Amino acid sequence: MLLAVPSEQIVAASGTAERLLCPDDGSVVGRNFEDFAADEPTGALDLVVAGHLDGCEARRVIRRGARDIPVTVWIRVVDGREGRSFALAILLPEQPALGESLPRPEGTTAQAVVGSTDAHLTVDRVSTDVVALLGH
Repeated sequence: MLLAVPSEQIVAASGTAERLLCPDDGSVVGRNFEDFAADEPTGALDLVVAGHLDGCEARRVIRRGARDIPVTVWIRVVDGREGRSFALAILLPEQPALGESLPRPEGTTAQAVVGSTDAHLTVDRVSTDVVALLGH
């Protein structure tokens, strides 16, 4: 998802993100990310807005109908014309909590690995799922 900063309004979302947040086929664009959270904000986005962080990782709980889904949220600053005006948010739900409600595409077996690199393409952060994929 792409979030406006600091309002946390969702500017754009992938189809998978929309199905995770709105299982009833509604759109999440234009809504505040916190509308979908069952827990309190971490405060990390405030540090991103203030320029103290370029990104963060947090455990959050997403309210999905009558169920709560634990997710890992990765946030990375996307500089706009006015500076830190957007953030890319990636939601990694815990698969056991989803059950069959949000299945992987057929034929895929790898866990999601999310990371980022610096300007020299050196990995500066990566999710722990990389261990399952690479073996170290």
